[in-house]
Amino acid sequence: MIRIKKILSYKNPEHEFEYVVHAYEEKVIRFISLFVMNNQECEELASDVFVSLWINRLKLADIEDLNSYIESFTKQKNRFG
Repeated sequence: MIRIKKILSYKNPEHEFEYVVHAYEEKVIRFISLFVMNNQECEELASDVFVSLWINRLKLADIEDLNSYIESFTKQKNRFG
């Protein structure tokens, strides 16, 4: 399990965040595709999710389950569910 605290503690958090994007990007796109049929739009919405996570990364330090958090965040950001 990837923990945000660990990512934020590295000297190069940008590099570590890339790891998060690689680990979750396909899952986020698949989740969004349940609601959006256009592949390009799914990819753009997923990108928006990760940009928002990066912008708000300092607020994420206490997240224990990144998997659940990203799913919930994707739903809220895109108003799914």
